Amino acid sequence: MKYVLFILLTLFSNDSFSQTSTWSEGKCDDIKNIHEGATRDFYNRGAGKTWKNKQGDWLDAQLIPQGNKPFTSINIKNKKKNDVISINVTILVKYWQKNVIVNHGFLVKRLKGDNATFFSKDNSSAPLSPSLKIKTKLKTYHLTAVADTELDVSTYRCLNNEPLLNAYHNLLIRFDLGKVKEDIIEANLQLTSAKDIRTSSLNLYSVNIEPNFYIREFGLVDNYENDEALKHDKHVLYYESFDDEQWREKWGVSFWESYRTTDNNEYESFIPLNKSALEITIKKGKHSGISAHYPLTTLSLDTNKKVKSAYFRYNLQLGSNWSSSTGGKLPGFSGIYGNESYRAGWGGRRSDGTNGWSTRGSFSSTLSNENILASKTPTGSYIYHADMKYSYGDEDIWNLNDLSVLKNNTWYSIEQYVHMNTLGQNDGVLKAWVNGILVYSRDNIRFTDNLLIGIESVWLNIYHGGSATAPKDLTLFIDDLVIASKYIGSRIHNKK
Repeated sequence: MKYVLFILLTLFSNDSFSQTSTWSEGKCDDIKNIHEGATRDFYNRGAGKTWKNKQGDWLDAQLIPQGNKPFTSINIKNKKKNDVISINVTILVKYWQKNVIVNHGFLVKRLKGDNATFFSKDNSSAPLSPSLKIKTKLKTYHLTAVADTELDVSTYRCLNNEPLLNAYHNLLIRFDLGKVKEDIIEANLQLTSAKDIRTSSLNLYSVNIEPNFYIREFGLVDNYENDEALKHDKHVLYYESFDDEQWREKWGVSFWESYRTTDNNEYESFIPLNKSALEITIKKGKHSGISAHYPLTTLSLDTNKKVKSAYFRYNLQLGSNWSSSTGGKLPGFSGIYGNESYRAGWGGRRSDGTNGWSTRGSFSSTLSNENILASKTPTGSYIYHADMKYSYGDEDIWNLNDLSVLKNNTWYSIEQYVHMNTLGQNDGVLKAWVNGILVYSRDNIRFTDNLLIGIESVWLNIYHGGSATAPKDLTLFIDDLVIASKYIGSRIHNKK
């Protein structure tokens, strides 16, 4: 089956997608409670990128995930502080250079003995840092680690910028091999002991972060020359190009804060996708940019029958000055029934199966310059559902690939799909696509057990927080909003 999939992906490579970044040191600040780097649970916590296995994923010498045949093992005996331990890693480094496997770095795993402690790249003396000595026919390279960290099993926190690496926990160490063009004869990982080691045994593996392959799905948009033609499709309930202010008349209003339709904003370096777009700003010190609902009752011929499934797509561009130190909400679906006795699903009004629900989109804190995905903003879903544990919604970051981590001044197509659960069953579906590529999928959600509740509306919501207000004006742009009963698809196909 895997070989068939590989052939299909090769044949349709123009419409296929694979983008998975490596693990990240990230910013780790206890005082500001920022822990966006690699941890026991995440290879990039800030971007929501999870390990498949706690304390990291690896390939062994037989290229078996989580296998028990290390590329190399070393028994360390009677070493003093500042002694250099040299570990032959030739086979693994050759694999990386020849692209047999992707270079995500070494995973160092203690087998037995003392908790060997080594100096990290962040210690105060550069010669003590981890290095990789590579011998070729032409020259010998001495590479310094570009990233290293330990995966402390006892905490959710990341440990970037620590001066020491304690091998009681799994260690990650990565080097850039880009300068090594010649065939490698020998490679040795060199670690400097930060304290005396009586005896310790270590196994070395290759960090494994599996790429995700997806084929762009054919949608309604592929039947037409432009998005505006979608409004004539029988499966489309609503299309909005935001070419004028009349769009507002079709939406139920909760809050109108700061918005306009525009084709120009030099301060935000705005690039129109078509004629104009909806510009929304969360003002400094405020929470809300906009909150409006488009009712979905007309998706059903029977007005008494609740809508069970729907697709919603909009094009999104974050302004050039977008940078948030906390998360917030983006557009999505709603069944909050604000005028009914069973209203719930927002503002701490907890869903319990008898009342309302919602699945807004979400944005997370913009990633720091120390993150491998620097200055990008992760997106996800903010879900009020019947099995939620707390009063406020559960956030699921879209993490099937890196496309859902957004750059400023770049247009993205964001599509979401909801299918309501069978009453009493955890079989509700929520999916998301970015630029026509699947970035999130769940099929185990219990939204409601109430016959009176379905998909009530599309919720056009731009909100900062939680409790935190916007640290500065935050502006984004929305265009070509579509609501339909079938998958819509994307005309934007950028893969970065």
